[in-house]
Amino acid sequence: MERRTLLRLVGLASVQLFSSRLLGQKPSKRRPVIEFEHSVRDVMLDQSGTFGQDHFVVGVLTCSDIQGAMKAVRRIREKSKFRCRLRYRSNNRWKTPYAKALIDYWLGSSSIQVRVRAIKQTSKKGEKPSVKELRYIGQLIALINTQPTLSNTSRLITQQRHSARRKDVEVHRTLKERIGKKDVQVFLIKENQSELIQFLGVVLGTVYGSYEGSETKDKIKRDLISYLQSKLDSKSLWVPRRDPRFSVDIVAEV
Repeated sequence: MERRTLLRLVGLASVQLFSSRLLGQKPSKRRPVIEFEHSVRDVMLDQSGTFGQDHFVVGVLTCSDIQGAMKAVRRIREKSKFRCRLRYRSNNRWKTPYAKALIDYWLGSSSIQVRVRAIKQTSKKGEKPSVKELRYIGQLIALINTQPTLSNTSRLITQQRHSARRKDVEVHRTLKERIGKKDVQVFLIKENQSELIQFLGVVLGTVYGSYEGSETKDKIKRDLISYLQSKLDSKSLWVPRRDPRFSVDIVAEV
């Protein structure tokens, strides 16, 4: 390492340490993110929107070539130089080239399949939270149990959505009890542990944000919506679709 580079790194470290002490804070020690080790047996589940508040989208992703897909994702990351977590709701404009490249890979490959259940209306006035939760789980089950690759050896991978993990654990315990295949394992992971969960979230968010009458006004999100529509040669993402790579079921109301 050159002397100039070494001095610069030492200087940056000193500034960070001095700033932390000046503010009465201890230097941050971030734990490294442990990437979840996926398997071809995985059925990845995610959602977009809040169930009980108008429209809602839930979907699953499966991959028949995990190693090949992960190599491709890492290669695309390096090429795009995008280092952040990929999130649909993020306004980071640098995510767009990376997200588009992932969409190109997904639709140009036969190894990744995404199935979506898009519900136009989920709200009911005066509904008890416990009843709404049962309706919510019912929609997840309706999608999972129609997954062609679901078997007793499958693993259901879901994202931790609450800071209090126990809330997710309770929901997913009920989910596991109601899945048609009783031996299915359920794993609860954080979004930043899986590139594929992040990608699924972007696809579902793009479908959610394109709902007619409440389309997102965000320019970055609109760009992704237009791009996916053009790749699918479709004017709307809210239409029934039967394709091995991307299938969509539209539900009017639940």
